[in-house]
Amino acid sequence: MGSPVKVPKYMRKKEKLVKRLQTKLSHAPKRTEKYYKVLNSLQKTHYRIKCQRNDFLHKEANKLLDSHNLIVHEKLNIRKMLMRPKPIQDKTSGQYLPNGANRKSGLNKSISDVGWGKFLNILNYKANERGKGIIGINPYMTSQACSQCGEIVKKSLSTRTHQCPKCGFSAHRDLNAAYNILRLGLESLGLEFVMPPIIGAA
Repeated sequence: MGSPVKVPKYMRKKEKLVKRLQTKLSHAPKRTEKYYKVLNSLQKTHYRIKCQRNDFLHKEANKLLDSHNLIVHEKLNIRKMLMRPKPIQDKTSGQYLPNGANRKSGLNKSISDVGWGKFLNILNYKANERGKGIIGINPYMTSQACSQCGEIVKKSLSTRTHQCPKCGFSAHRDLNAAYNILRLGLESLGLEFVMPPIIGAA
């Protein structure tokens, strides 16, 4: 098991600049010199963000494949994850109720910014080129199940620590999920998963 990788959020870093350029573009008279100048600046900014993100994703994929012969990941339905929440209408008044759209919009931006789908595509084709193994597994309950005993421990996205009331195992929720993902991947190959020693475990 490796260490967590902090993903640079290139779009978030340039978000104020992009919004400023978009505002200037909307106010500039169409098909004028000023309009095309601002449009060119906006396109260049988006292109730089794309290049920076792709460079990071390629380098991280190479690091993983340089040090591992088998990669197991969750087979995520990213398109579905990016869908807007359905409107919620009160049956009595007919008014629309809060549906968390603003919060979901922020999450969608973060998912798009880190480039999960792009990274998995890069990882897959690089793994195939190198003859390395790569497996996508069903993500169902990987973050809720205890990797030590299998107990289902419900937690919201804001809960970052997995604490099992049954066996007492405590770890960052992502590490706990990673153990579950690896175990499922190995089991799909008919291999046994041996839990690494847990530092500080009783």
